[in-house]
Amino acid sequence: MASFRFLLALITLSLAFPLGTVAQPAPENEAALLREMLRARYAFDGQENVQILVGQLPESLPDDLPLPEEAQIIGSIVKTGSIAGGTDSTEILLRVNQSPEETYSLYQQQLLDEGWQVEEAPEIDGGFLARDAVNSPQVSSSRNSFGSFCSPSQTAHLYIDTAQSQTNSSAILKLTLNSVYSETQPLFPFECSLGIEYAPLPALTLPANAKFISGGSSSFSNDEASSDAVIETDLDAESLINHYANQLQQAGWTQVETSEVGLSRWSFQDEEGRDWQSLLIIAEIPGIPDQYASYVRVLRRSPNNS
Repeated sequence: MASFRFLLALITLSLAFPLGTVAQPAPENEAALLREMLRARYAFDGQENVQILVGQLPESLPDDLPLPEEAQIIGSIVKTGSIAGGTDSTEILLRVNQSPEETYSLYQQQLLDEGWQVEEAPEIDGGFLARDAVNSPQVSSSRNSFGSFCSPSQTAHLYIDTAQSQTNSSAILKLTLNSVYSETQPLFPFECSLGIEYAPLPALTLPANAKFISGGSSSFSNDEASSDAVIETDLDAESLINHYANQLQQAGWTQVETSEVGLSRWSFQDEEGRDWQSLLIIAEIPGIPDQYASYVRVLRRSPNNS
């Protein structure tokens, strides 16, 4: 999955369209620019088969997938062959006029009523965390609005996540649907109880005397994970970059390249022999002393993307 809040900052530039109604489309030049911007963003991660749908749902969705009542469509992103095995991943962003907690609770009940099963997730301690990660309110609040489900037919995984809208009191609901089959592979069931192996996003704790201004939350799936935060610290940019780079190295990651603008790329091979790549960005916020925008993303490297 792409960074949740990073994508929100881009996609909410478009209009929100109510479900089940015909809305005025965004100006074509604006929609085209938005699509091109997002395609370019994914191209940096080696994902070129990406379909950007501004204010629309994908044409093909499971019949047993419910959608929240009176939600507004922000947009959808369809990534073809983005998961190991060549299957597709679809992200849908919706706006719901409720709090993130209410949105998550009500939509979870909708899924259960339709026969979807909760997939128990292991405890996740990754991404940008406070030094006292166990008691950090940033960690607990983000996990309370995240869940994983499998379809009644056991042919798809669904990850749901919620966040507070930056423009009003509504919630943003993110649905990530991963099919377990493709056109070139036969349909096969799986056991929901087997659980999920999440992308290996390391725990990145704050430096001493630093604090989160915003963010500090993470998004996980089986093939990618991301985290973002705005951090306030008296460290200079180089020291903050080194602080997080050292933690990546301690977690077994190898730095592949770095730049003078606070961007670095990393590689990692897990115990199963799967290859992963990571992008770390630490950048000063112009005009705001001692504050840094921080972003990390882990993505499974496909066999043909060496």
